Amino acid sequence: MSSSAPLEPNSRESNEILSLAQAQYEAAGTIFGSNDPAEILDALVSFTEQAYEEAQLCLLEDPTSSPYVVLLAEYKNQRINRTRTRLLLNQFPASDTYSAIESLNIVDVSIDPFLEDDERQRLIDAGVQSLLITPMVVSQRLTGIVAFRSRSQVQLSPARMRALRNLVDQAAVVFENQALLRNTETSLEEVQALYEINRAMLAAVDTMDILRVLRDRLAQDADVILHVAADTSTSPRSFMLRQITTRDSESDVKTPVTFSDAASSALAAPITFCENPAAPAVRHPLHDALMAYAPSGYIVMNIHERGELQDMIAITFKMPFSADARTQRLYTAVADQAAIVLQNQHLLMEAQISAEQANRQLGRLQILNRLSLGLSSLTEQGEIMQFGTRLIAETVNVDHAGLMLIDKDQTIGTVVAEHPNFGAIGQRLPLDTNPLTQILFRDPGHAVYIEDIATDERLPEMSRTFLHEQSGLNAMIIIPMVVQDRLIGSMGLDILERGRTIDPELIQVATAMSSQLAIALQNARLLSDSTLRAVQLQRVTMFSQNVQATMKQDEIFEVFFAEVSQLFSLDSLTVALYDREVSELRVAAQRRSANDTQPFSIVIPLTNTLFGQVAQTGKTYVSDDVAQDSSGLLLPNASFNTRSVMIAPVQPNRQPVGQVMITSSQPGVYTETDVAILEQIVTQLGIALQNSRAYAETQRAARNQSLINTISAQYQQQSSLENMLTLTLRELGRALGARRARARFLTAQDSIAEET
Repeated sequence: MSSSAPLEPNSRESNEILSLAQAQYEAAGTIFGSNDPAEILDALVSFTEQAYEEAQLCLLEDPTSSPYVVLLAEYKNQRINRTRTRLLLNQFPASDTYSAIESLNIVDVSIDPFLEDDERQRLIDAGVQSLLITPMVVSQRLTGIVAFRSRSQVQLSPARMRALRNLVDQAAVVFENQALLRNTETSLEEVQALYEINRAMLAAVDTMDILRVLRDRLAQDADVILHVAADTSTSPRSFMLRQITTRDSESDVKTPVTFSDAASSALAAPITFCENPAAPAVRHPLHDALMAYAPSGYIVMNIHERGELQDMIAITFKMPFSADARTQRLYTAVADQAAIVLQNQHLLMEAQISAEQANRQLGRLQILNRLSLGLSSLTEQGEIMQFGTRLIAETVNVDHAGLMLIDKDQTIGTVVAEHPNFGAIGQRLPLDTNPLTQILFRDPGHAVYIEDIATDERLPEMSRTFLHEQSGLNAMIIIPMVVQDRLIGSMGLDILERGRTIDPELIQVATAMSSQLAIALQNARLLSDSTLRAVQLQRVTMFSQNVQATMKQDEIFEVFFAEVSQLFSLDSLTVALYDREVSELRVAAQRRSANDTQPFSIVIPLTNTLFGQVAQTGKTYVSDDVAQDSSGLLLPNASFNTRSVMIAPVQPNRQPVGQVMITSSQPGVYTETDVAILEQIVTQLGIALQNSRAYAETQRAARNQSLINTISAQYQQQSSLENMLTLTLRELGRALGARRARARFLTAQDSIAEET
């Protein structure tokens, strides 16, 4: 392929992500390197790629009480102008919500539900169609706003929106630092120290660099400096000790941290000073953990990101310290800077992860659409579901879209995302009484399109009345979400306009997008299991390699038991092979724990048993608690305390060979990943058993043929019947391992007598 060939979509996405990160760091450099509001606004406008026609940078006149803002710089007619104009904050839409929202992003003021009617009309009269107002927040306190306006529709990507919000926060820190310098009589040494710390912070590559900056430039007398980060992969979120530095060493760790009882204000505040740990004024949740280092005092920086606590940096001191005004100013300013740097590092890490994921998928994905491009940059299930729901709703151009996921037992559906927000998220719907879901269960491969709810006979009259008259729906589309032939949820698209129809090709596009969304959601669910799965796959590969070195069935079983015991948590493991003459399974090998006193069973019947169900369906049976199984089928050859069960068919090349059962006395042990791994290794076992049988049969046939050839050759050398008989008995006895052989001949009279 020549160098001029066009880039694949995933490669383009990777370049866009890296380009966005580069643009963000360039803008951040301008912001932190300038005191001029016009230059800072110019950097923000350039970062948006001049998508908006106008922009304003305003600071609150008095963040504590004044309703006025001061307009310091304005972008208009492609020029940046310095100004100093006093404006009322309520002249901007929804001004009372700025301190509580991330950004006010209005793509079309004429339809956005967030605006009041008078605000909408005022914007329309001013010729504004798109509006973006990003609050400037420092320590969860509103200090100003940056407003963008356009006469045409503008919609920035979610990644650029998050980065812009981060840059505005950086600008807020810059102006806050300027205010601190203007309003306090800071000594030259303090100013120089803050400048050097900020510059060193900006040069930090990872979190350990930040801790080094704190020790070298701010807390030279500190005893221990810790970094505690939120673990977003757990629910509820937990916290882990990630880095630790002492006077003599530094190390990366991964230790869970348990919070102690504390006031909620200790986490809400940006920084906590504790001069007397024996009687702290405010007890921080890390108090008990920090007491392990026997400090005389400590300082904890609470770093929030998007309204949630993300990181904590704790500094302990062996010698008593005083949290005077100068110390508090320095640490507070540094805490804000550390928050910005950590947020930058998080964004960079997300960009790197997204780029790596895109590169890994490059060889497999050939046809990518807007949905797949968007999903490749998202990892959180909530973001994936909301993004996919919104994009499908916009693609089909419906009035409302809702995503429902089905629980593991396929009895309850829960609404997890919708667009626009009608307050339906969290609703639980019984599936056995939902006629639309029942249609999907019967045919999960096709969407259900109801053009006229009021007259469609597929819906019961009560459902038609509720949907049409009470909910105001005239048409709807229900799109299945299927993963591995299993219905995991559905996407409902609602149409309020009477008489409107949807092109069938558009429904097919939405169905394909829904499949992409289902796959992306499944990938997000399995992300936390990726490490375990990699180890399991490695052991499956090892098993496949090991069984290739032997053709003996007993040795194959020993290798199988050794690998399976490492892969799964189990109390018993049974391998049973089919008896082709009768409808039974015969136990070929078995391993059990020492406390399992269940008698050993040789024959496993297939009638009225779970083994029979597996034999009939050819699918793996999994139960989190077999004691709660309502099918009424028996589970022979299992101990009385068995709870979790997996029974997998051994059917290489779709030829039934036997079954493998794994049990545990604990409920809910086995996951979907465990099922997939078991099916893979059982397939390898089946192939090995087939090879072993084929090898044994080949050996027997070869021995028999060799014996026949030997006897035939020696027959030709014999001249008497007696010698032939002697030869025959000797060779057959040798082949059969017999110690004695005897031949008996009957006379004609004896034969007649026996026949009569």
